[in-house]
Amino acid sequence: MYDDDRSDNHSDLSKEQSAPSKEYWRTKLDNVAAAIAATGGDIIALQEIEGDQTLIAIAAELRQKHKFNYRHAFIPGSDRFTEQDVGLLFRSGLTQYRRHEQSREMFDSNNYYNISKHLVGEFSWKSIASPMTVMTVHLRATEEAEDFRVRQARLARYWLNPQIAKGEDVILLGDLNTEHPVDENLGDMLELAGTVADAGNKKVEKNPPLVDLLKFAPNGQRTTHLILPRAFDRILVSQSLINDGPGNDWVFKQIEIRSDLVVRGKHDGQEHWDNRLTMPPAELDISDHFPLVATFELK
Repeated sequence: MYDDDRSDNHSDLSKEQSAPSKEYWRTKLDNVAAAIAATGGDIIALQEIEGDQTLIAIAAELRQKHKFNYRHAFIPGSDRFTEQDVGLLFRSGLTQYRRHEQSREMFDSNNYYNISKHLVGEFSWKSIASPMTVMTVHLRATEEAEDFRVRQARLARYWLNPQIAKGEDVILLGDLNTEHPVDENLGDMLELAGTVADAGNKKVEKNPPLVDLLKFAPNGQRTTHLILPRAFDRILVSQSLINDGPGNDWVFKQIEIRSDLVVRGKHDGQEHWDNRLTMPPAELDISDHFPLVATFELK
């Protein structure tokens, strides 16, 4: 989601992928804001945005055209090749947000791989028992990058383990780029869920595992990508968000893959990748990823 202003782009890729015209950018912005408004989401995690100016522009559209008031959280990442980033839009509850960095010992161990695109938001509401930690990530893509992704997943879990161990509400979500289908806890998904394989290849828990909400979607209807038959996008949550504990707190209700909010006119298919900068804006599908919408009830 690059705007039409190339003056703040430095990499060749970001310049090439910038919106080709003001009209194209305005249409993209209008459509993304309309999709968010249709969900009515309280917390929106976005990937592949250009920067905080993207979040500011989306929030303005939501306020002016849809009467939704969102604030945003953003800290620049370190991906200089794509100049893509991640961010949060939220309606209430944010108390702080941050990025993490590895220590020298962690880096030297080679057990981890830096997550150039991530953001952690801490939320708290007066009437709700547990605070909530939301981490949005965009992990390395392609099957060949599995080893990098495994170490990125291990790093994400390391950063979230203190909150998970205390039984707090935790949500880890985003474009995980995993090649593993739902219910196949291998590789990167095994690390994200919070289990490891011992010498006998028996899975053991490191901490209470996170639950992949996509497993609650109907089998055969778990594709989250416009073109590829993959479930790249996931929402993983702590056990506290699945089971209703004491006090007034959030409990998972349902997960939806909202492909209806993305496809406009005829399904773009491969053309979305090949010709998206030259297709008529009114015909262009909004994204090559489908929004995941998780609903939680207060009980």
